Amino acid sequence: MQALLVIAVALALGYATTLLPWRDILTALRSTDPLLLGLAAALQLGVIPFWVWQWGLIASALTSVRWRGIMAAVALSIGAKVSMSGLAGVSAGVLALKSHGGLTYSQAGALMSLDQFFALATKLLVLLLALMLAPLPRAIHLVALSLLVLGVVMVVALVFARHTQGHLDALASRYAGMMSRLISQVAIFLRDAARVGTARVVLGGLGLAVVKRAFEIAAALAVLVACGLAPDPVAALLVVAAVSVTTLVPVMPANLGTHPAGVFAALVLVGAPADLALAAGLLHHAVVLATSIAVALLGIVATGARSRAPSR
Repeated sequence: MQALLVIAVALALGYATTLLPWRDILTALRSTDPLLLGLAAALQLGVIPFWVWQWGLIASALTSVRWRGIMAAVALSIGAKVSMSGLAGVSAGVLALKSHGGLTYSQAGALMSLDQFFALATKLLVLLLALMLAPLPRAIHLVALSLLVLGVVMVVALVFARHTQGHLDALASRYAGMMSRLISQVAIFLRDAARVGTARVVLGGLGLAVVKRAFEIAAALAVLVACGLAPDPVAALLVVAAVSVTTLVPVMPANLGTHPAGVFAALVLVGAPADLALAAGLLHHAVVLATSIAVALLGIVATGARSRAPSR
């Protein structure tokens, strides 16, 4: 089913490209300000230190923090997320936190779960701001409502985790073999989830997540201005909101086509010319993809150098 969906979307995008005014788009791309694109890339890279800080804050509630390992895990997770899908990013993050960050699988899973909650909360915040500032399609309202419901479910799960470990330990003692081990592993994960669910970690991590989104909005604004569009913060906010929506479901690898389409739709909504809107969509995706791959490559190099370093 996933393969059929990818093929259908690829065919639709392929057909859509034949209808685009490519001469005007290429003219818009050639007129782009490279210095502002460089600024956009720098702002996009500015997200990384706060991401590392956020993960280190969460990890500090579980174990002593290996900052180099956390940096490598963030880099590898970002690379997998942008080049493949969000699920791949989560999986890569868990594996990297285990192998380089010194966390157990349970601790890594708890960290990634809270990270996903922060991502969901800031996506919802961006969407709500966009809904307040511009008339958006009803489908966007439904997406925002769905994210709100999912966020409430995650909060309930966190509260549940803080009050059920003892019951699960008692339940595990009633069984033997695989069932007992399974219940024990669930209890360990819930215990780790409860440890990262303190006010210090949640409020601090949420604040860092908001700062990350602010950098993303600033990077989007730099791309818009580089393409010759007006420096409109509302348009930049809509771009980030649109990307959040169009990349929720991993339809195409690296969000090829869907990412620029989301930016294009957001900018046309605020009255941008079609050629500049599509040029901005292509360049915004290029900036996000290029910076993420660069960070991932640095993470691979760093982990490779660490693995080759002689033990003492």
